[in-house]
Amino acid sequence: MKSKLKKGFTLIEILLVVGITMTIALFTLPFLTSRVRQTDLEETVKGTISQIIQYQQYAYAGNGNTAYGISFSSDRYILFRGNSLISASIQETILLPTSISISSINLTSGNEVVFAYQSFRPSVNGVIRFNLDSQNIDVSINSEGMIRYTRV
Repeated sequence: MKSKLKKGFTLIEILLVVGITMTIALFTLPFLTSRVRQTDLEETVKGTISQIIQYQQYAYAGNGNTAYGISFSSDRYILFRGNSLISASIQETILLPTSISISSINLTSGNEVVFAYQSFRPSVNGVIRFNLDSQNIDVSINSEGMIRYTRV
């Protein structure tokens, strides 16, 4: 009598593999989601710093024979040409992603950073804190115009 060779997987084996896969996914998904959100926060901060530096360079180069500045609020920042947002000749509003906010603006005066015509130095210095859930990144601008960010 010939014995039949059985090929394939049993239902138990398939269910076991699916169960293990689901368990791994259950434990890694929160980590991956958190990492993606953290990356979103970092990219937003880096983009903001890049635009601050660009406006700092415009002012230093004397583009348009005027000062350049940035005004911050909780859900946006506004790039402008001029000595203040109120008297700005040109402005561009940048909305932050809905999950990210500016939770505190601790500048030496007001909520605007202005770079005077042909100067790297800002009108104020201080810290702007970006927030996503419980994650915070501080953007510091010192009196010499150096800009850096740190996780808090």
